[in-house]
Amino acid sequence: MNWLNLLLMAVLSLGNLAIVVAVLNRISTARVHLSTLSIIRRSHALFIIGFTLALIYQGGFGRPRLLFDGSWLDIAPIYLVYLAACGISAIFASVIVVRRWFYRPPAALLSSHSEIIDVAAMLGKQPLAAGRYHSLAKLPGNEIFKVEIGTKDLHLPGLPQAWDGLSILHVSDLHFIGTITREYFEEVLRRGQELGSDMVVFTGDLLDEQHLTDWLPETLGQLSAPLGCYFILGNHDWDLDPDATRKCFRELGWIDVADRFTTIEHAEKKMLIAGSEYPWMGNNPDITAAKEVDFRLLLSHTPDNYPWARRANFDLMLSGHNHGGQICVPGIGPIYTPSLYGTRYSAGTFYRQPTLLYVTRGISGKEPLRYNCLPELTQLVLRPTTVPSSQADQKRKLISAKT
Repeated sequence: MNWLNLLLMAVLSLGNLAIVVAVLNRISTARVHLSTLSIIRRSHALFIIGFTLALIYQGGFGRPRLLFDGSWLDIAPIYLVYLAACGISAIFASVIVVRRWFYRPPAALLSSHSEIIDVAAMLGKQPLAAGRYHSLAKLPGNEIFKVEIGTKDLHLPGLPQAWDGLSILHVSDLHFIGTITREYFEEVLRRGQELGSDMVVFTGDLLDEQHLTDWLPETLGQLSAPLGCYFILGNHDWDLDPDATRKCFRELGWIDVADRFTTIEHAEKKMLIAGSEYPWMGNNPDITAAKEVDFRLLLSHTPDNYPWARRANFDLMLSGHNHGGQICVPGIGPIYTPSLYGTRYSAGTFYRQPTLLYVTRGISGKEPLRYNCLPELTQLVLRPTTVPSSQADQKRKLISAKT
């Protein structure tokens, strides 16, 4: 047995995995219907398994007998080219993983405080119903009901001083499908409302079953804020009946900013709030007609619109869509993330001048799977300096005392 060649086969199989996953991640962020994506995902799994089996069985035991006395040079040139690509891919994937070990959030993230709540324990039962994904939800160790509810202080130098301590409750990716019952979402969002935010935003993917708009009044309908509630939709909403969904939001008093912008005034300063559901619906909003404002906020379902947000000089961009990868392998991190940038923006805080990006892991997902990647609901507290004012601190302490 040639153990070195067996090791090389394992490395090449990992390289093939990295190539196929990278392609799938990028296809998954395109304007492709979910039924088509489902077929592509099943096909990609077959290709990953088939490649490994073919490499070991045909290459190892058949001609050229790489596991015994054969040579890699006996392989047909066209196959050698792909195997070389797999080797390069394995190296790049290793570099990405190592870089992830040394990742540090940007200095703009001043502080982060959170608690983990077990919604199932709070309710005294698992909020599950029969459905397509019931068996997935019941897998051992699944963390779909453990939610991280937190507050993050973000430094935004363009923020007016009068807005020091202004807070935004960022909600995303509820994915009502019926497997996880309404009780779960009611409890999580009730806790969010108790944070007492100045503004609430929803960055898409409400539904995977259209009739579950009936859940809106008891879930997102319980949220309110002095500066309003704003929403956009996501690709899962696009795959259903987005016009009907928008109507339900508006009936609850939420403001639709998809493919447009609105301006609000607070403490004699103006904020522009815009939304993008691109590439699934509309385009990135045209803000050329916007009058002079003091701060620009973009809601974008996918973080892939980050380069455009930077060109448009947005101060803050909020996104969801990627769910943090839902499954993060210890020592490796997320693998599947539907993004043009792979796993780079799976979740977290990122800064590239002049725009700060925050990507939430979301509250749920169509497939109820969470391992080492908890659902989250986050309040973002905006700061114009790295030292909060005493007035803003007093407000934070008052909110904490209430909750």
